[in-house]
Amino acid sequence: MPLRRIAVLGAAWAGVFGGIAGLSLTSRSAWAEEAPPTVREVRPAAKLDSLTGLQAGPVFLDRVIDATEYLIGPGDGLRIGVVGEAPITLDVMVTPEATVVLPIVGAESVRGKTLAQVREDLTKLLKGYYPRSTVTVSLTEVRRFRVTVSGAVRNPGLHIVTANTRASEVLLLAGLNDHAGRRSIRLLRGAEESRVDLIAFERLGRRAANPYLTEGDIINVPEKDPRWGTIEVAGAVNGPAQFEFVPGETVEDLLNLAYGLAPNADTTFLELWRFHSGESVSRRYDWSAGSKFSEWRRTELLPDDRLIVRGVDQFREKLSVRVIGEVRRTGVYIFPKVGVPLHEVIDSAGGFTPDADLEHASIIRSASQNWLIEYEKRVARLPADLLSRSETDWMSARAMSEPGRISTDFVRLFKGGQKEYDVILSDQDVVIVPAKVAFINVIGRVVQPGLVTYRPGGDLNYYLERVGGYSWRADRGGTFIVKAGTGTALRKNDVKMIEPGDLVVVPTRREKHFWNGVKETLLVASSLATIYLVIHQATR
Repeated sequence: MPLRRIAVLGAAWAGVFGGIAGLSLTSRSAWAEEAPPTVREVRPAAKLDSLTGLQAGPVFLDRVIDATEYLIGPGDGLRIGVVGEAPITLDVMVTPEATVVLPIVGAESVRGKTLAQVREDLTKLLKGYYPRSTVTVSLTEVRRFRVTVSGAVRNPGLHIVTANTRASEVLLLAGLNDHAGRRSIRLLRGAEESRVDLIAFERLGRRAANPYLTEGDIINVPEKDPRWGTIEVAGAVNGPAQFEFVPGETVEDLLNLAYGLAPNADTTFLELWRFHSGESVSRRYDWSAGSKFSEWRRTELLPDDRLIVRGVDQFREKLSVRVIGEVRRTGVYIFPKVGVPLHEVIDSAGGFTPDADLEHASIIRSASQNWLIEYEKRVARLPADLLSRSETDWMSARAMSEPGRISTDFVRLFKGGQKEYDVILSDQDVVIVPAKVAFINVIGRVVQPGLVTYRPGGDLNYYLERVGGYSWRADRGGTFIVKAGTGTALRKNDVKMIEPGDLVVVPTRREKHFWNGVKETLLVASSLATIYLVIHQATR
């Protein structure tokens, strides 16, 4: 094209632009060489829409706009650039009739076209005038329009949205009711109808289940009855849940909604419970003889179906036992099988050290104490006068015992070779092997309480003498011994032998008040006399 014609066209474009609203044209042929091309600013309007609270201004995108998907419509802003001998920058807005008006060229319809199609059409059109130039078409402003929301929402009616708004966003503005369906939402677009599935979008990221909106869309939210019309999946899946039933879905679709099978899922058999026609009680569905998971997952679901995926027993169980104290190698030991004998654990730990006290070694099973702890808490909350005798005895027994202690005898097992004491350990068991203690601790009402060196065969009197004997107000008859091995408190007459680590306790004698005793005796006597007089008068 001759340069004269290019200059004339550029000048004509600039002249026509003055009478066309919304157009801005700058051409080097009409302005001085040093004046740069001007670009119209996007309108900075920022008013708050009263219908939805949608603020005009910058639009926040959930992803980069796909030109092949985005439908151009009234209110969209386009920037057209012509790069060549006569550079031109033109900002236009799509008219309410879905057209783009270009100076000299005229109006070009964009109705029902995507951004990619409009870009192709305008480029082809302008190339007829500027064959040696590069034409660019960009989206600069996303339009706003109204859509209708009806059904089980708190704010039905018209809502103003942008062309970058998905169905879920306007439904958030409308507010779903408690019983609103989330998987069978109807989207009416002219004569066409599609389904919005918020669950599939939220759990699986399916964008097609939550489409962008356009002018004239009508969204209708159905109300579902939570008592029926659902499907459920439980067991060895990553997200067991209950979902709204959607016709045409299969077992595989349900498993996908549950985030897939768990690693321990047993796919050799699936349980499907179903209400058959005319029946009010569900029964297990009978798969075709010889069918496998590949066929089961294609089975179409019916309302109120419940799918159960069983897990493989003891799948990848991480079994561990902790050993602390006087062994060669303390720490946590892992075992590949359920239940391991005590001797295997000690062998793995390298055996005992010379200082190991086997008589007081113990095994604590912490994993099985949860229900005992909860029961103990419930009993402890009851007032003392409401406790039964068995509950009181149980609380006393628990106080005198070590929770979770497994009864066995390390001496008889490891020195005597008696295999019946080789207990089977479970996951999270703790084996405690204390060091030998060469002292007896004497506390309470004695002259010099403290530690006394252990003497084999020494009795209670021997240790009491070493601490200076009983002191003032000592309750000699109430003296008791706490055994180091079990923590059990025994009266002194019940202890046959004092062993290393034992604790001797001499309590304080309780003072008896003479007049309190007399008063209690008189009260009892007066009560008996009153009862006698009542009975005597009644029998006369």
